[in-house]
Amino acid sequence: MQLDEWQSKFLATAGDKILASGRQVGKSVVCSIDAGEWAYHNSGMNVLICAPTERQAYALFEKTLRYLVEHYPRAIKKGKDRPTQTRISLVNGTNVYCLPVGISGTGIRFITIGRLYIDECSRVPREVIDALSPALLTTGGETIYLSTFNGTAPDNEFYNCWINKDGAYDSFTRFVVSSEDVMRDRPISSTWTEKQRTKAVYDSLFAQGQ
Repeated sequence: MQLDEWQSKFLATAGDKILASGRQVGKSVVCSIDAGEWAYHNSGMNVLICAPTERQAYALFEKTLRYLVEHYPRAIKKGKDRPTQTRISLVNGTNVYCLPVGISGTGIRFITIGRLYIDECSRVPREVIDALSPALLTTGGETIYLSTFNGTAPDNEFYNCWINKDGAYDSFTRFVVSSEDVMRDRPISSTWTEKQRTKAVYDSLFAQGQ
């Protein structure tokens, strides 16, 4: 698959990252690559993929598993430690977990995290963010926030991070991608044909009433 320019830059950027995007831009694909590569190259750590709902969390988790199976099949443990719907165990001692966060984060307080992905972060309750923060303290872990925008409430972690409220989010590299820009700018390839581009642009304009 040919990556978009923004996807390549996202993968090449280390540390904390925040991605504000429209729908169908390739967000989950690039983040599954990011998670898979990090898990493979960092031993003895935990990666947590979470979202407001189980369905959302599992969508990104499943793509991460698919990436690892395709590129690093021998790195995945087999037998009794084979992948489940909530965990991928690698032979280097790293585990990738998939967990819904719910409304309080109670079910995720047990885990120590080296890499954290929060999909649809703008819709995650403040209580969950507070529950996750201690899990990163002892590892110096990195955080990746992914979402569309959803208001500017004072307790909206995604919005606060995006505007770097009180300078508390200096460590984050910011990426913003619109669906319309991706549809027009994505290079034509075997996975993105001229026909697909034309239909996508037309549907986008139709939805906007243009």
